[in-house]
Amino acid sequence: MKRISLINIVTLLLVWGCNTETFLDLKPESSLVEQNYFKTTGEVETGVLNIYSALQLVTPAEIQLTELRSDNISPANLEGEWAAIENFSETASNDFVNTFWVTSYATLARCNIVLKYLPNVTDATKKAAFEGEAKFVRALTLFNSVRLFGDIPMPLVPVLVNDTEVFKRVSKDVVYEQIIADLQLAEANLPVSWEAASLGRATKGAAQTLLAKVYLTKKDYASAKTSLEKVISSKSYSLLASYANVFSSGMEMNNEIIFAIRYRSSANGEGQGFSYDFSKDGATRGLQPKTDLLSMYSSSDAVRYTTSITGTGATAFVNKFPDASNSGSRRDSGTDWIVLRYADVLLMYSEVLNELGTSPTDALSNLNAIRKRAGLESYTLEQLPDQTARRLAIQNERRVELAFENYRWYDLLRWGIALDAMKKHFVAIGRSVNVADFRLLYPIPQRELDITNGLIAQNPGY
Repeated sequence: MKRISLINIVTLLLVWGCNTETFLDLKPESSLVEQNYFKTTGEVETGVLNIYSALQLVTPAEIQLTELRSDNISPANLEGEWAAIENFSETASNDFVNTFWVTSYATLARCNIVLKYLPNVTDATKKAAFEGEAKFVRALTLFNSVRLFGDIPMPLVPVLVNDTEVFKRVSKDVVYEQIIADLQLAEANLPVSWEAASLGRATKGAAQTLLAKVYLTKKDYASAKTSLEKVISSKSYSLLASYANVFSSGMEMNNEIIFAIRYRSSANGEGQGFSYDFSKDGATRGLQPKTDLLSMYSSSDAVRYTTSITGTGATAFVNKFPDASNSGSRRDSGTDWIVLRYADVLLMYSEVLNELGTSPTDALSNLNAIRKRAGLESYTLEQLPDQTARRLAIQNERRVELAFENYRWYDLLRWGIALDAMKKHFVAIGRSVNVADFRLLYPIPQRELDITNGLIAQNPGY
């Protein structure tokens, strides 16, 4: 994680974070480490930093379950688990599904460990911030999980072997209530910014932005509007003049970045492999944008195209996350993964204003700010005279502006158009794929079903 590295964490601490085969497969050593380590403010802060390290492991699997699932990309070689996700044919034994589940619950475990030992923090300011960080990451993890699986287990304290009730799935409505509560606490507790050595830790703006996204997903447009206006009025973030610079390896954590998962090459495993897998040399010989997405880039949209994509037609590959400085292993990139950025804030705000129907001029103004940065002409009310026309324009702009950043599948789900969009996509690229409605949720991993002896029920259809 760049500057907030965990390289020097003692070996003893690593034990409690490494039991990730399944979040239910708990080891007694975990309790021994807790009892002997988290006794001081510094030791609890080490646990906080280890939460961010856990997020590093979630990202590759989330890309596989969201961006790969969407109509943005397809693997060059339709083989194995990649093909199963792409073709909507995965089973409960799918490795990508299992990896996302395991790493997500390992992240939740680290959050809950920190929250348990907050009373040992003697500095009140740090204590508040640590709680905010743990609850922000817990909310982010629960949010992604509930969108992909529906009802899920929701452990809010460290899980012991005999805590069978926590293994049961909780209603998604209850999960969303917890997510909102966690983010409201995080917003209140987190600082506006961190010193340079701690860039990458969650901030007040990150909590406000994620909370707005949660409200938008729940179609609570009024609450989303309030949260987004806090981010905008803070003036803590801005659009960079250059779209390409947002993703430049030399400008990470720039003014457009609200929250990112940080990586570092040649740092004892803190690098990432998704940059490699996006490329034509990756695990499936690259991830490729197909004709329906490629056709959405106009000739005037050259900067966004060349920043996001290399090549054309059948030789087009994702190029948004290169790592030119990586001279070692191709799976040890130091390129960060951007989770929240200001362009998304403006597009969400445009969407909220349009859905509320109270300010079409302001809705277009925020949409056009994104288009202006890309070098495109602004929309007028004459071109987009009604809510439906503006909604489609916002949806299309999100697809291009945020391409390959794990937004598209979540957007399709919350708009309620995932089935229709995917059917059109497969027709457009000339492939016959049956997209069943039950596959809008992923299966609960088979290992979890086996271990819990029926306490966790499988999603319908699997």
